[in-house]
Amino acid sequence: MKHILILISFLHILFIAASCDQTKCSLEYAGENTSELQKILTLYSDSIPIKRQSARFIITNMAGHYCYSSSAIDAYRDLIVNANTLTSPIMQDWWDSLKQNNHAVKSYDIQILSFDFIHNNIEQATEVWLKTPWHNNISDGIFFDYVLPYRVKDEPPSCIGWRDSLYNRYHHIIDGIKDVKIAFGKVHKHLLEEFQIHNIGGYPYLLSTMDAGKMKAGQCIHRSAYIVAVMRALGIPAALDIVDSWANFSTNGHSWVALVTNDGTYTVERDDSIARQFNTIDASVFHIKDTLEADFPYNVNFKKRISKIWRCTFSQNSSSNDYEDEEADKSTTCKFRNPFIQEVTRDYGYDKYINIFSLRHRGYAYLCTFLTGHDWSPVTYTKNYIGYFSFTDIPDSVIFLPAYFKKGIIKALAPPFVITPNGKKVFQADTVLLQTMTIERKYPFSLIAAKSWPQAKGAYFEASNDSDFNTTDTLHRFKRTPVFRNEINITAKKKYRYVRYHPHARRHAYISEIEIFSSGKRLNCKAFGKGISNPEACIDGDTYSFLDKAKSGKGVRLDFGQPETIDKIVLYPKNDGNNVVAGKHYELFCFVGGQWKKYGSYKSDGYTLVFKNVPSGGLYRLHCVDGGNEEQIFSYENGHQVWW
Repeated sequence: MKHILILISFLHILFIAASCDQTKCSLEYAGENTSELQKILTLYSDSIPIKRQSARFIITNMAGHYCYSSSAIDAYRDLIVNANTLTSPIMQDWWDSLKQNNHAVKSYDIQILSFDFIHNNIEQATEVWLKTPWHNNISDGIFFDYVLPYRVKDEPPSCIGWRDSLYNRYHHIIDGIKDVKIAFGKVHKHLLEEFQIHNIGGYPYLLSTMDAGKMKAGQCIHRSAYIVAVMRALGIPAALDIVDSWANFSTNGHSWVALVTNDGTYTVERDDSIARQFNTIDASVFHIKDTLEADFPYNVNFKKRISKIWRCTFSQNSSSNDYEDEEADKSTTCKFRNPFIQEVTRDYGYDKYINIFSLRHRGYAYLCTFLTGHDWSPVTYTKNYIGYFSFTDIPDSVIFLPAYFKKGIIKALAPPFVITPNGKKVFQADTVLLQTMTIERKYPFSLIAAKSWPQAKGAYFEASNDSDFNTTDTLHRFKRTPVFRNEINITAKKKYRYVRYHPHARRHAYISEIEIFSSGKRLNCKAFGKGISNPEACIDGDTYSFLDKAKSGKGVRLDFGQPETIDKIVLYPKNDGNNVVAGKHYELFCFVGGQWKKYGSYKSDGYTLVFKNVPSGGLYRLHCVDGGNEEQIFSYENGHQVWW
């Protein structure tokens, strides 16, 4: 997984643990800190069972847990914690100035955590737990894994007393509540409102729980880790669940917080107040503030899909010891040898399975999803059993490529497939039955691509012959949400020197390009306007660059230098840059015989591309040679691109 690499020497613990006492093995790696840990075991040797078992659980599983440390990390932490005002640019400047001298090393818990720290953690965790109304209905094992741990992932441990501090800050939210699902929902809702999603300047590490609580801002992983820590301080069993990367969108993944109980995993869906099972995966559905028209011409139902869901654990997952594919690349080996992640895909209701028969390959096999900009990426593995590779807990509507490694290179084992409600669908390109394809995009269209488009409703184009627009004529008013390319025919009866795009008074001019035509020829012009930092962006010929920092109600003005007849205006709203546009060079690839083969290369002269003599029934991807890393695989059905 991203950001989770375990030192080989500590992985060795997991191999020898099978043949010796795990606690003893952990102590062997504590070095000079052994006496501190031994004092914990001695102190709790005659204590009540839950405390005695807690001490053994913590020390047994400490080995391999770490945080990053360096002078640059310490300096950045001091800056953000002591600052009165924080913005993304400020934090970016701080980290940019520090990261060049960042020589981060891993500080291992087992070698640095003191008796006082561990003792305080056990005492506070068990005291709160035994007071909760639900502790008798939840197993001790869940307490050990999802309440007791002093860390969530690889964040620096907070100061002694962090549990008490968070408990005192938040326990009022759940006073009198007897149902852990309701308690989880209330705390979750409160913290979502309190902790803002915010870019912290490219800083690649987690902050300690208490530092994150002071900032109350960060990316989804920072917020989720903080929420988990608060839940645990309140005696609510909580886990950090992660999607490495979405199966069909972006290279980013996502993290969220789950409630763990004896009868399964619970989460809180958008605007819900109680934890429930089998909710929609957090952040998989796009939302925008504005409502689009019912007959909006684009399909906006696309949603992000998961391939596998992983849970960050404190206890060591012994199954990671079984992975020994010597042919795999380094990143894959690190991912599947990580002892502190556990697959929990089935807990979210994904339970499909598939068997793949192969006589020619006997080692490990993988299911891969397409990672934009990177090609196929392994998401799960299995071993051959009497000629079969059996994969379980497979989500539906996700395209997988069965594959294997040979000297670090991914090789297709079978054709790509998807499991649909109607069964398994295989994408086997037919190189005999050829087809003509009309392509509009290289990446799926989603609401996120159109989130600013409704800002144009109520906007209008007006023309004038004085730069202050004291006297104007309205050329066009937008009554509906625009699309990517909006061609407006104008029947003006006179010539104008100036045209202005004027947004609604309470909306922004989120536009990328304006083209003004006279007798079929695009007019040259200059752009200006108050309240917009870069007005020239709307006439630079780039349909992706957009007006930046445009103040509400402020528009852009175009000056032709002399009065001109205007017969057409073309407007492009701010967009994701993934539509086919004129002037760029594109290549179409089809997955044939286990590899991508090119089936056309053209410089576009419009806003669609037509490729002839392409194999049918396969998977395809469109690559823009001139730039842009975002591209996704699609099938082609009934004359249209289908994004899975």
